Amino acid sequence: MNANQQNWYFYWRSHVRDGKYLPTSASYIYLHVYELINGFAPNFEPSETYVALKNIWLHYRNEHQSLDNHLPDWIVDFHYLQLKTQDPLSIYSELFANVSKPRKHHKNFALQRKLPDNWGSLSITDIESLINYSIQRSKFYEKPEGKVLDGDLPRILKNIDDFYRSKGSGLIKEFGVPLANSEKREIFQGAISCGKPKYITIGDVRDYVGHRPLNDFLTSVVKYSENILRQAAKHRGKLQHAKLPPEIAEIIERTIGGDENPFTIVNTDNEFAIIQVNEEEQTSGIVIPPRNEALSNRPERNADLDRLIAKGYFRDGWNVRAFVRKMRDLADLSAEEYPFTGYSSWYGSYGQLSPDQLNYYFYWRTEVRKEQYLSTDTGYLYIYIAELLHEAGTESSLDALNKLQKLWGPYHENHDIIRRLLPRCSADFIVANKLNVHPLSFYCAPEIIQHTHRYHKDLVISALWKTPVQDWPLEAWVAISNYKINKSKFLTQIDQDDWKQHIPIIMREIDRLYKSSKQNGILKQFQIPSHSLKRPLFQYDFNATLGSTRSRKIATVYELSKHAVVNAFIGNLLKEIENRLRQVHGYKHQLKTNALPIEVLDIINSQIVPIAKPVPPKPQVKLDIKRLAELAQESDEIFDLLHIEEDQSQPEIFEPAPQKTVATTAKEPPQTNGSDLFEDEEWNELADHLQPIHLQTLQIVVAQDQVTEKIQALAKENNTMPLVLLGEINEFAQDTIEDTLIETDPVPYIYDEDYLPYIQQLLTRK
Repeated sequence: MNANQQNWYFYWRSHVRDGKYLPTSASYIYLHVYELINGFAPNFEPSETYVALKNIWLHYRNEHQSLDNHLPDWIVDFHYLQLKTQDPLSIYSELFANVSKPRKHHKNFALQRKLPDNWGSLSITDIESLINYSIQRSKFYEKPEGKVLDGDLPRILKNIDDFYRSKGSGLIKEFGVPLANSEKREIFQGAISCGKPKYITIGDVRDYVGHRPLNDFLTSVVKYSENILRQAAKHRGKLQHAKLPPEIAEIIERTIGGDENPFTIVNTDNEFAIIQVNEEEQTSGIVIPPRNEALSNRPERNADLDRLIAKGYFRDGWNVRAFVRKMRDLADLSAEEYPFTGYSSWYGSYGQLSPDQLNYYFYWRTEVRKEQYLSTDTGYLYIYIAELLHEAGTESSLDALNKLQKLWGPYHENHDIIRRLLPRCSADFIVANKLNVHPLSFYCAPEIIQHTHRYHKDLVISALWKTPVQDWPLEAWVAISNYKINKSKFLTQIDQDDWKQHIPIIMREIDRLYKSSKQNGILKQFQIPSHSLKRPLFQYDFNATLGSTRSRKIATVYELSKHAVVNAFIGNLLKEIENRLRQVHGYKHQLKTNALPIEVLDIINSQIVPIAKPVPPKPQVKLDIKRLAELAQESDEIFDLLHIEEDQSQPEIFEPAPQKTVATTAKEPPQTNGSDLFEDEEWNELADHLQPIHLQTLQIVVAQDQVTEKIQALAKENNTMPLVLLGEINEFAQDTIEDTLIETDPVPYIYDEDYLPYIQQLLTRK
């Protein structure tokens, strides 16, 4: 720090010690935290230092979001080293009791001391962390009637848990939340601390927050509860949710009605049964595999699996090669119906599954092979994708590819692993097996184009490049235009078939027009840059057994999605087609377009012809002579009443005083800091945010040469810290392109290689 920075730091620190939290930068906060965790404070007292650390975090976390990544863990570590009055999970529960928007793993830590037994002790913040709905942002919750949820929801969840316990499970077991795993980490990880590295065991942690079946069920419970209160308060609007089983709906209604015991349990021969108060029509609950009564109480496991488990066949943990060997051994194994048991890991192998998870996985796989796509979890999808990529249980490579791509339809909406992993793995699989299919063909289906990342639009067009333009889906044209048709109110009001049926024919005729004039076609008339997409196959996922470090060519990629001239041309075409449809449908307003060749407009007008409508007969006009005479007489009478003889004297004329004129000057247009480096507005916004020090940091990360040392040197030179630099870049990226740019573990690197061309352009031109 220079002299001015030192003066400010010590001035700010003195105020913080007095409990006055002045606005400051993250670097000063981290520096003071390093002093505190290392015991550098006057009259060092651990309990007072612990309170000081908590206050610093709570006062500055909204202003500096990167603090949430580190300070809660460091506070727990400090308590573990210096105080040890509570276990780590209890400290996490205390820290996040009423804190909004905690990180996912912190949410889990905070819930461990309350679940699975104390559902009635959950706060609204706790419940929000378990569902896919923000209760406290609801307008209804802001009203006094909505605040009733604070007390009702914990009681509802407790009663539902009691209901499932009476059946021998409880909420956690009923929805298959995986068993707890022991969490262990290095103390003060990422901080500057004295002494040798030490480690802290957090405790046994269940993944409550990330378990989708439980999250979906609880979301429906909360929304159903709020709807009851909305209806009672005559509040407009109803929340949409999955239907609940009638017994659960009844528990909710009776709990809100004030019944502390919404169901009755009777003991009959040591087996619990629920007495239903009224019989209602069956409704479908949260989508889980169908369960028989026998399975609900005592599921029958697969005998072959049980024998293998007893022999220790699956005790290989994460051994990848053993996993691949077992794929082929178990390729023909099938299993009978078994209750859903969750497994939410992004990576998986047989050796990581419990007996219940193994039984459910092989039952689910048996049904998927019959094209019966039951609900599943992320870890099961990963294992099944791995099997298909290794061609376990398939007849050929094409059969494996077909089964792989069929997973998209039923699972892409609820499972991020399908959206992110499937297109990439399909392309690599086609190249690795030299199949007679375009590697990028998977991107071409309309339902997939809609979910394609905006930086992958070029892959869609490249796969279609040699396909006749009349076979291109509408979504492909939209991908390379600067007109967003989904924002057109007109197109939402007409029959979509009326719009889509004209596009292929018009594009075919325009393509023929340009080919006849020796311009090679509708797109090839432009100079389209291209590059070879190369990468090691299965680089991030199955490289150990399928890939290699050698880069392979995937395909030639034509760079159209950011080609300004092409985007404008296709955008104008789509607008002119819509304008013609507007004209045909009698819609008054027209879209503004740039001039297109008259031959192109002629093709559009000739293909979209107005439907001839029968001309209605002209109405006959008959004059009522008697009525006209009556109106004329009334007009004369009114004229006589209003007529005043003209006064001969001249009236005095008052001339108004001349008005002062004020010279006005045209306002200058607002100055912007917008960059024109990219056609993509999000990247231009990111470019505007980044300062020279951020660009230097990106340059070091891209080069991948002594990254840690160089970033530390750069941070020291600019009186800041590496974590602050990387955190600021990622915050800017989240605000603009809605993604992370840099992953920091173990060494900083670019999170997605598809961003590298944009970063290179940013570094070379800004």
